[in-house]
Amino acid sequence: MDESITITDEAIAQIIQVLEEANMPDGKFRIFITLDNRSGFQYGFAIDDEVNEDDIVIIKQFQAKNLSILIDTISIQYLEGATIDYRQKENTQQFVITNPNAGK
Repeated sequence: MDESITITDEAIAQIIQVLEEANMPDGKFRIFITLDNRSGFQYGFAIDDEVNEDDIVIIKQFQAKNLSILIDTISIQYLEGATIDYRQKENTQQFVITNPNAGK
């Protein structure tokens, strides 16, 4: 488990809900980044049922459920120290990544 990435309870609860709504309660949630020369980091999220050879698997427990979060070895380098949160504001709901590495 990589302790350098913080995943808030709100994000974990939303990820579990997304997996249940996709009818994949045992699925895994993948977080990845791509680099864009113009705008920097682009974050992506996906539901996955396979663990790749180069994945880091982060296991989180929430309300007696285990959640597997997958991050590939390239993306994990750029996510060190990041916080992954889920925020709801008026009509907007989204995952938010606060990353101290962005812009470096």
